[in-house]
Amino acid sequence: MYIKIEIFIICLKKTKMNKYIKILHIEVLNLSYNSLSLDDIKLLSEALKENTTLTVLNLSDNSIGDEGAKYIMEALKENTTLTDLYLWNNSIGDEGAKYIMEALKKNTTLTTLDLSHNIIGDEGAKYIMEALTKNTTLTNLNLSYNSIGEGTKYIANLLKEHKTLTNLILSWNDIEKEGTKYIAEALKENETLTTLYLWYNNIGEEGAKYIAETLKENKTLTTLDLISNNIRKEGSKYIAGALKENKTLTTLNLSGNDIEKEGAKYIVNALKKNKTLNNLSLRNNKIGNEGAKYITEALRENKTLTTLDLWYNYIEEKGRKDLAEALRENKTLTNLDLGFNNIKDEKYNEIKKLIELNKKYKKFMEEQYKLLKEELIEISLIPPDKSNISVLRKGGPIYKELSKKYN
Repeated sequence: MYIKIEIFIICLKKTKMNKYIKILHIEVLNLSYNSLSLDDIKLLSEALKENTTLTVLNLSDNSIGDEGAKYIMEALKENTTLTDLYLWNNSIGDEGAKYIMEALKKNTTLTTLDLSHNIIGDEGAKYIMEALTKNTTLTNLNLSYNSIGEGTKYIANLLKEHKTLTNLILSWNDIEKEGTKYIAEALKENETLTTLYLWYNNIGEEGAKYIAETLKENKTLTTLDLISNNIRKEGSKYIAGALKENKTLTTLNLSGNDIEKEGAKYIVNALKKNKTLNNLSLRNNKIGNEGAKYITEALRENKTLTTLDLWYNYIEEKGRKDLAEALRENKTLTNLDLGFNNIKDEKYNEIKKLIELNKKYKKFMEEQYKLLKEELIEISLIPPDKSNISVLRKGGPIYKELSKKYN
């Protein structure tokens, strides 16, 4: 149940919080951007100790500080229903992180914790990692914008053994190449993390090399975000080499890394061999028309990529034309962003029409396969962009191809 924050704040000041929450059976409560006082936080803390309905609580951007964190964490030790807690931009430092540590050691329900845009630093990271050695329920942790540099070694040590954390955001910290090395080495042993965000960490070419070596061995990571990390052409070469061997990564974001046309060539050559990646972002990489041409070569061979972001890449009409030609052969790409390039609207519309055809084709093929799974022996297959009619028989070559693709 959602309620208007304004009404809640009025009741917060005039009514006992626990009684109010109990009456309304609130499940999701957003109190972000409300300039809550320490007295307000104390009231909320007392209510959370008794409440049995609230599952999601957002207290972001309230400047509650370490003292406010102390009261919320006291409640978290006793609360048995809260699963998602958002505390970003609250001026929580390493002292507040210590309170969080104590709560996480006892709490058995929280699965998502957002501590981004705070000041927990290296020492605070150490406290939180210590807590997670005891905690077995937290799966999503956001520590971005926290000035964590050397603290990555504590995070890495945890990742080597932790069995529940699946999503980790470490963006906008001071990780650089050394911190990346710690994380990369840990991921060679970790068997649960599926999503890792490292954008704006200045990992550089060498950091990209560490990540690439890990991708060759890691068997669980499916999403990797490396936005704006100065990996450049050489770094993209390392990542491309890993993509040729990796069999689990499905989403890769290399936006804003100045890989240019040479880097694009490395990546697309990998796409000719890679069979798992379906979402790739190369936006803002200065690949130009020549880089776009390299991508068309991959699109003619790759059968798994469904989403490609080429926003702001200095692509002009020549590059657009090459992409359009490739799309007439490719049937799997269903999302392509060419925004903020030097392409006229009417020409971009041609690309959009080809993408729409692919979407219709995909939907049609999935519907046909659904019919096949219902054990229809014979159906007519008329792709929306073809004039011929094919007949699918169960056990035939087309049936086997569809089974392999959609089952």
